Amino acid sequence: MTTETSSFFKKMTNIYLTTAVADVFANTIIRGIQCADCPIDFVDAVLHGCHTATTFIAHPIADKILENISQSYKYHSQDENGCKIYAYVAGGIATAGLITAINFPLDQFRTSRKEGKFNMPKASEFTGFFVNQVGSKLGSMFACQMLGSIAAKEYTNPFIRWTRDQALLASVNFVSTIFVVPIALVSRKNIKQLFTKWVKQLYPNMILCDSVGHFMSLSSF
Repeated sequence: MTTETSSFFKKMTNIYLTTAVADVFANTIIRGIQCADCPIDFVDAVLHGCHTATTFIAHPIADKILENISQSYKYHSQDENGCKIYAYVAGGIATAGLITAINFPLDQFRTSRKEGKFNMPKASEFTGFFVNQVGSKLGSMFACQMLGSIAAKEYTNPFIRWTRDQALLASVNFVSTIFVVPIALVSRKNIKQLFTKWVKQLYPNMILCDSVGHFMSLSSF
């Protein structure tokens, strides 16, 4: 393993751990806002943190792996003359695969703990989880590309910067939801529930974003 690769994975590990801790902290705050009447399940909170942290680092890791094993992907991803659609699709599928490999069994374990029993997941559940992740990741990558110029702009006013960041986060999640709609139509799922979930996740995502930013500032990044 080269020094560059070693440094990259060390950075990803630190981001993973920092994000997991930030997620536990954010969800503790959210429970307080919601006045939850049951004590917090710290094991489940940690598992949820691992779930969130996986989604944070999955794309850069998938991108790094693809660049190391495929010169074609590296060209299309990095060269300005490359086919960006190819890079987005390949990167999105690889990212979805990585997230599914980790988060699907993690979700199954969390469900088993809550229900007190283990139910063998169906192949269709695994496939559905993966396909939804593909749609979501393609949507977020497309949104990030569209909003890149806005994200790159620097603001000296912290409130304006915070508002911009929160608006970008909400926009990326909205586009991700739109990209999942065709999948929901094929699988005959309720489209309204997708957008209801997006609305309900607005303020929790705001708290998570601030929490991650705070803990990142305390770390070496």
